[in-house]
Amino acid sequence: MSNELTTYFENQRQWVTDFLDSLLRIPSESGSEQRAEAFLYGELRKLGANCELSPIKHDLARHNEYSDTVKGLSYGGRSNISLTKAGTGGKTIALNSHFDVVPPSPGQTDAYTPKLDEDGYVHARGACDAKGQLAAMALVVKAASELPPLGNTVVCHMVVEEELGGNGTLAILENAPDFSADALINMEPTDLQLKPSIRGAVWFDMLFTGQAGHAGSAGNTQSSVYSAMAAIDALKAYHAELLEQSKDYGLFKGAANPMPLTIGQFQAGVWPSMVPGEARIRGVLGFLPNKTRESVMRDIRELFLREENRWFGEKAQIHFDYRHNAVETDVEHWLVKGMQQACAQNGLSPVLSAMTASTDAVFYSDRGIPCMAFGPGKIEDAHSSHEKISISDIIKAAQTLYTFLKMI
Repeated sequence: MSNELTTYFENQRQWVTDFLDSLLRIPSESGSEQRAEAFLYGELRKLGANCELSPIKHDLARHNEYSDTVKGLSYGGRSNISLTKAGTGGKTIALNSHFDVVPPSPGQTDAYTPKLDEDGYVHARGACDAKGQLAAMALVVKAASELPPLGNTVVCHMVVEEELGGNGTLAILENAPDFSADALINMEPTDLQLKPSIRGAVWFDMLFTGQAGHAGSAGNTQSSVYSAMAAIDALKAYHAELLEQSKDYGLFKGAANPMPLTIGQFQAGVWPSMVPGEARIRGVLGFLPNKTRESVMRDIRELFLREENRWFGEKAQIHFDYRHNAVETDVEHWLVKGMQQACAQNGLSPVLSAMTASTDAVFYSDRGIPCMAFGPGKIEDAHSSHEKISISDIIKAAQTLYTFLKMI
């Protein structure tokens, strides 16, 4: 890469640091993103690009792809941001990331007061998931405004509610039914690795009923907890089968458990000496591109109706409140090859790997748009009490994306 381009991006270090610091100081948990939206909109309009607010419609929850992981959210006054920096011709490349964050972790004090350490890492909630990604996207747009014009057009979608299942991306695309792009790069913490394969996931919500009663009246009670525990055992057995069928698939080969089963919530009971009449489990099951969400949901429903599972399965109420297919782009596709070349030119490894979390890329993939994930930050830092991101990695990501946009 030319020394001039490297010098330009390195000279943006203070701008990136200030931009990210201001954004991180705004709490923007899912459902409360308005202040972050206003900040981004104001700053992005200064960068010489066409920037628009994309309001979320009140009836979004009626869409058949809506994820209702949190019930009863209001969409009044909430918007996504769509930004276009037109090139002189050529391709249209979309970048997507989100400005909603998960709540602070236990033990994470002053989560929204960014701290820059001596190694150049910024610590705060949302630093790598995904406000650092937004800073990289903004820097790409800034460079496209201040350097010689790009031949290719870049479109940035900055959205809400990614953490709740992608409703922000669903909404921004519903507001633009004719939207198309030649490729989509989903900005997520990949540690600057290229990930053209992204696993899918279904989130499940299961309610089991029994017969509540006094602990001393065993003959008249039936514990819903035992049903839920048996269901978890059945899900674990199914996951083991699925993992055996999938673990060596494509770029996921060699990963110990690229599609984990997680039981995130188990709720039951109101009193120690009362047998619970209801028990609820909520969780997520990942799957790879050799499966579809429809096949996984069908398998789970059929699992609960096997003869040995009928005692708890027939009465189970099962709801899948998040349903994302996996995403896969051929490793020979020009998107993948181009990003490999851009990485190599900027001192990054061009080795391809797989994303072991689901992302909003699926909404573009479902429209036939080739997708991949790429971005600064490590996924193991996301949602943690030690969340952080390197300013240098944000700059390197932006420079790599800008290189890609120039060369294709």
